[in-house]
Amino acid sequence: MKINENDLKLIIQNVINKLEKPESKIEMQESLPDERAEQDGIFKEMNNAIEAAESAQIRLGKLSLEQRKEIIQNIRETIV
Repeated sequence: MKINENDLKLIIQNVINKLEKPESKIEMQESLPDERAEQDGIFKEMNNAIEAAESAQIRLGKLSLEQRKEIIQNIRETIV
């Protein structure tokens, strides 16, 4: 299954929308996308992209296993 850029944007937006619902147990700690990005994760400077990836990895690492499962389930429901 090939996923193009528009499909990926829709998947991400659907997951974010589900996470923002009151019944979601996951709290979005920071607003997305990264303020250093010109457009949805597109960075002019490589170092900014690397810093954003490191920051995202740290935030992901702070989530519980249950929260990660919820994120993965939301992605699965969106792409099916």
